[in-house]
Amino acid sequence: MLIAEKFIYFELQKTGSSYTKDILISLAKDNYVLKGVHNTYDSIHPGLIGNFDDKLKIGNIRNPWDWYVSLWAFGCMGKGGLFKTVAKIQKREFKSIPKDIEKKFIPKKYPQLNMKIWNTLYSDPNNMHNFRSWLEIVISKPEISIGEGYKECEISTEIGLLSYRYLKLFTYKANKINTIGNFQSAFKHDKENNFLNFVIRTEHIQKDLLLNSDILGYKQAEMKKVLDANQKPTNTSIREQYKKYYDNNTVLLVKEKERLIIDKYGYFF
Repeated sequence: MLIAEKFIYFELQKTGSSYTKDILISLAKDNYVLKGVHNTYDSIHPGLIGNFDDKLKIGNIRNPWDWYVSLWAFGCMGKGGLFKTVAKIQKREFKSIPKDIEKKFIPKKYPQLNMKIWNTLYSDPNNMHNFRSWLEIVISKPEISIGEGYKECEISTEIGLLSYRYLKLFTYKANKINTIGNFQSAFKHDKENNFLNFVIRTEHIQKDLLLNSDILGYKQAEMKKVLDANQKPTNTSIREQYKKYYDNNTVLLVKEKERLIIDKYGYFF
């Protein structure tokens, strides 16, 4: 999370948040605080945030079909929280850690797939079959936990991991999501509790920032200067163009499970 005098930036995984944050840091100059990475607003002490309601709340969003490929391909590079939870971290690695620490940091439910299967699915960023198998396991197999509390929530049968993360990070009363049981309730929760004032699309980060520089409180000339100095995206995934990874079934799967984001932001395959 980036906390500046004029705004707060929330980092949603694999939406170009590292790159966007670098740009916003350049704008804020030395007048900012970094706290964690994917932190929610209620996980930070109010004294550090300041007046939450008075600050501009910013976050990124992305085409879900492209987003899932990026998330998976990042794991193929051995990176990302999801990869580390399902394919890398094993409970036996923590045997020497005290019980209280183990209880705090180790998820209660671990994936019920053998680690070798997960690592096979993450073995080749150009293997379309692996991606499709991974995708179906992640968002349509309720019996297989992937951490984060997603599969443990009833709403996981109605919305995908991306919508779950989106609601957790960008809404008030985020813990209420754990009690939501259907899509209509999730849609209503977002409509009533989403606090974002400014949404940046991953597909054109620089364009959105430049066109809306006045919302951020900066002159376009100042914004352009910062953008020109920050041309190279960070933490990118190495993979093919996203459409190559899908077949008809997985296209429809994402369309169904991520319809909250797709409908709200007008995305299409």
